[in-house]
Amino acid sequence: MVGESADTQKIEEIRKLVEANPNVEKMERPLTMQLGPSEVLLNMAIRFRRGLSISELENTVDQHERTITEHFPDVKRIFLEAEALTRKESDQAA
Repeated sequence: MVGESADTQKIEEIRKLVEANPNVEKMERPLTMQLGPSEVLLNMAIRFRRGLSISELENTVDQHERTITEHFPDVKRIFLEAEALTRKESDQAA
C-alpha cells in the first residue's frame, strides 16, 4: 500500500546485495516507501571502504543502482547517503 515500507524480505535482499560489494564496509537498514503499486522509493546509508578514489566510488554507486533495479524493477527512486565515519569514530580521531 502507498506510504508503507517494502516487505522485509525485499529489504533484507537489497541489504545483502549491497553488502556483498567489497567496496562497502557496512550498510544501515534501508528505508523504503511504496509510492504506488509498482513504485518503491529506496533510501540507503552506506559506509564505503576507506581509500576509494572518486572514480571507484562513482562506479560502486552505479553498480548498486543497476543491480538493485535489475533485481527489483519496482525500485524506481534510489537515494544514497555515503558515510565516511560514524560520530564515535570521528570523536576518537580528534
